[in-house]
Amino acid sequence: RVGVDDNFFELGGDSIISIQVVSRARQLGLHLTPKALFQHQTLRALAQVVGTAGTALQIDQGAVTGTTPLLPVQHSFFSEAIAQRHHWNQSVLLVPSAPLHGAALEQALQALVHHHDALRLRFSEGDQGWQACHGDNAQPLLWQREVTDVQALTALCDDAQRSLDLAEGPLLRAVLATLADGSQRLLLVIHHLVVDGVSWRILFEDLQQAYQQCLTGQPLSLPAKTSAYKAWAERLQAHAQSETLRQQLSYWQAQLQGFAQTLPGEDAQGSQQVTDAHTVQVELDAALTRQLLQQAPAAYRTQVNDLLLTALARVICHWTGEHAALIELEGHGREALFDDVDLTRTVGWFTSLFPVRLPVAGPVGDTIKQVKEHLRAIPDKGLGFGVLRYLGDTATRQALTGLA
Repeated sequence: RVGVDDNFFELGGDSIISIQVVSRARQLGLHLTPKALFQHQTLRALAQVVGTAGTALQIDQGAVTGTTPLLPVQHSFFSEAIAQRHHWNQSVLLVPSAPLHGAALEQALQALVHHHDALRLRFSEGDQGWQACHGDNAQPLLWQREVTDVQALTALCDDAQRSLDLAEGPLLRAVLATLADGSQRLLLVIHHLVVDGVSWRILFEDLQQAYQQCLTGQPLSLPAKTSAYKAWAERLQAHAQSETLRQQLSYWQAQLQGFAQTLPGEDAQGSQQVTDAHTVQVELDAALTRQLLQQAPAAYRTQVNDLLLTALARVICHWTGEHAALIELEGHGREALFDDVDLTRTVGWFTSLFPVRLPVAGPVGDTIKQVKEHLRAIPDKGLGFGVLRYLGDTATRQALTGLA
């Protein structure tokens, strides 16, 4: 039971769930922002600031065309030495709850790619480095195959994973496989350059809705677009040159200076191959999970990340003998930097990557408070680091490249 005075975060809410809340509220004609949910954490408080359709942003619903700047995480991807850039995908294999019809599914997939502009991006390398441009979605997206067994299904899925092409497309491939027992599997493969964890939630809902409309002959109608991926990329590019962001440079330099590039190890030349890795899996029971997600955050006024990072930093510092741990964190990257940009239903790869220096000293309770305060002090939830590192001027990029 959730009451009007219960706290969103103490119930287990987080920044990604807040994006979903905002998106679903807007589909009901209620307009609020993720920032508002962080500032007003109960239903009673939110009710004082929620708007109606008249307060919604006016966003162009037409198809986006032309070139678009790369986001920092895309720059990071292209800066790595990756042998098969085409094959850097996210995928999911679904078991349909009812038999799927291929023609309706193909039509729904085409609608998805037309509606979400990032899925039509194409990437090519030229004299100026890697560039992105919006293409069309004229080619078929769905493979329909019959397979005899699990091994054949796996081989088919592997073929689909390898079928994406950065320059020519598509960057989305679907496979509807029918097994010998008559059951079906639906594989969805999307190149990571155009999708992230938040995007998948949007795509699942839209694909379900579009498929039902195509199956029943209804007019195709998906929820309204939010700000285009291209619009966000252009705003970040301009933001990189702003004095506001330049002032963050000294903060990020302080995070990274004075740290060794290595961790202790028995063999500095040891193998780093996946075949030599070991996996350790630990599960928390229901009682401990409840303590972690609900009771401890309420006691310390923290979020679950604060507690997990405190534990991680303490273990690493116990190992290294240092008084702080340098951790790379990942955020969803859809921060509310600009009041006239709404990314709650925008598909693309927005992820932000940034370093954080976590101090460890004294009892656990003191470290929790230190870590909490340190995380709260990170400007723009870390988004600025990638913007400066990859979109800043030459001197700024060089200053950050040379650090740990």
